[in-house]
Parts: sequence; C-alpha cells; structure tokens
Amino acid sequence: MKVGILGQGFLGWAGGIGFIVLVTQAIAAADPASEIHLFLPLGTANKNRLLKFIPDWMLPNKKASVQRVPEGLSHRLILDAFVGLKDLVSLHILDETPLALQKALRSTGVEAVLPAMDPLPSTLGVPWVGYLYDFQHRYLPAFFTAEEIERRNTAFQKMAMMASAVIVNSRKVRSDIEAFVPEATAKIFVMPFAPFLDPGLVFEDDVQSGQARPYFMVCNQFWIHKDHGTAIRAFAQIASQYPHVDLLCTGSLNDYRAPDYVPSLQDEIARLGLAKRVKLLGMVTKNQQMQLLKNSLGLIQPTLFEGGPGGGAVYDAVALGVPALVSDIEVNREVDCGDVRFFKAGDPGQLARLMVDLLLNLPLQRPDRLALLASGQARLAKCGEVLLESLAFVQKTRL
Repeated sequence: MKVGILGQGFLGWAGGIGFIVLVTQAIAAADPASEIHLFLPLGTANKNRLLKFIPDWMLPNKKASVQRVPEGLSHRLILDAFVGLKDLVSLHILDETPLALQKALRSTGVEAVLPAMDPLPSTLGVPWVGYLYDFQHRYLPAFFTAEEIERRNTAFQKMAMMASAVIVNSRKVRSDIEAFVPEATAKIFVMPFAPFLDPGLVFEDDVQSGQARPYFMVCNQFWIHKDHGTAIRAFAQIASQYPHVDLLCTGSLNDYRAPDYVPSLQDEIARLGLAKRVKLLGMVTKNQQMQLLKNSLGLIQPTLFEGGPGGGAVYDAVALGVPALVSDIEVNREVDCGDVRFFKAGDPGQLARLMVDLLLNLPLQRPDRLALLASGQARLAKCGEVLLESLAFVQKTRL
C-alpha cells in the first residue's frame, strides 16, 4: 500500500511530532513493504535557506524549502525529530494549503492517508482516517475559555460524524467518545501502547549529558495540566536528604492559557531554595532529550490529564528501560509494560516516597539495548497492524 502520513496540525508541539513519528514507525514495522510518504506543511522558500535546516536526505525536490515555522519550535527541533525516518519514508515539504496537499497526493499516487486532525474535503481524492486526541476540556474546564470549549466540542463532533474511521491513543478516549459524542458514526481504532527505541539513536553511555550530578527528569511541555508543581514539591521533600541529586525539566516554557504558570513555578523553586538544583532547560532536540533521559535516575510524570497512556514522556522512558514514576490517572493505568510505578495524582508525598525507594535501590538493572530494540519493534508492529486495519477500512468503505 502507498500510505500518506499527514503532519498538518501536529508540528506545533513536541507531542504532536512524536505522534507522527510513532505512526510512521508503526506502519513500517507492521508492513515493511508499504511505501510511506510523509507530508510536512512547512512552507516554501528558496533553496539556500532550506539547506540551512534540512539534511540532504530530506531534499527529494531540490526546489523545495522551508519558510514558516510553527510557533515555539525551530526548524531544527522539528526536523531533527524525523531523522530516524530517513530509510522509511519519502519526505515532502509542502505549503500549508489544501491545494498543495492535493497536488502532492496526486503526484505520489498515495492510496489512503492518516492521521487527519480535521475532516478532509472530498476533493482531496483519497480516503482518510481521522484523529481524536482527548477530552481534556470536559474534565478540566477551568483550563479553557468558554469559546475554546465550544470550539473543541464542535470540532470533535464534526470529526466523529464525518470520518469513516478515527484512531485514538487509548481506551479512555474511546470511552469518552462514546460518552460525550453518542451520535458518533466513525469506527474507532484504539492504538495499543507502543513505546519503541529508535535504532538510529546514538548515546554516550558513560557521560551524564553534561550533567555532573545524578538527576530525576520531567519531560513535558510547561502546560498547566502537566502539574510540574507536584514534582517540584516532591523533590523539595527529599532535597536535604539527597543533596547530590537534581531535578531537570525539558519542554517549551509557555502555556498560552496560563502565562503566569512558569513564573509561579520559578517563584516556588526560589522560595524552596532549589534554584540551583531544579533546572528548567526549555526545548531541546529529541536526541538531547533522549540522552538526558537515558542517563537519568528516572522519569517523573505528574500529569493530571493525557490522551494516551503516560503521554510521550512515558513512551520514551519505557523505550529506554528507564524507571517512570507516574500519576495514577485512569489513562496512565493503561501502561502495560516497563518499570512504571504509580503515585496518587497531585500528591507530592507519595511521589517523594517513590523517589526515595528508587534511590535506596540503586543501581537498578536496566534491559540491554538489544532487548529494548526487540520489544519495541514487537510493540510497534502490533500498533501498525491497527493503523493498517483503519486504512483498509476507509478504503473499503469508500468503494
């Protein structure tokens, strides 16, 4: 099958980029014979500008280029995330217009595409699979304006009614569709939890990625529902007992819904006397993040809400064989592999006890690279089978 992977709507945040990488890797694992085309809506400009940002393998069309960038992410951060796909896909850099996508699909002969963040027009000419991410606005309405809630409700209903099929990240999202959009007609395909280790990643095994001291990590965007505060308060409870341990946080330092969120965290860190030990690193490349995570004591995932089990951070921790201390919200309980330990969401005391337990049992024996690669590929193949099933379904429905 000639499969199209759509980047539209996914390139503005790290989790979206990671999701597109997962979808692509999963399809390739399930059916290595598939011809995969990856469409990234990054605009057009002149060749010289393009060469500053895109490696040679990303230049099937030497006249293509990159001009616009999703807010908050640089060209390099976006494109570095896709380097591991170089032997799996044909990459197409597009203008972000329906006409540009339509022309690209026609020229490649793609037979079906996914994931569509918004319903696609019939003029596109190919069957498509939609994507519904999560119903956070239903559970945490205080984090949204009334207009945002209405817009999300309308968009989700539209997708659930117009798409023949949609993919979702968890059983929780499927049950939420059934509860909140009972009129939905789309067939729902649940992607299984499929953390995997990219064989193209190269790690420096004997260095702490520039960090001289042991550290725990939080790998989340600084969005208010990620609840960094619980991780910081838990760290504060163990800080005096373990003065040689730090806390590192990666991710964009911005949440448009709560512009005071990061400054309030910084104020709390200073008040707790931890300014030199809690480090907010901001955005780093995917390879840098994975290097940091691999060499960490463990991942902390304090999130109050996710669309998929554990969010992208727990995917990465399990893929690397790194212990993960994870909030016990319902969707996170769908994590079914890896060294994952749960604490009550929002409870820094429980989290602190898990951190101490981990520290008291060092060094932990982690799976070797070959075992991680094998288990990850097996999970990817199962996930890819679900995605291919969704593509076959929309092709059959269209006939």
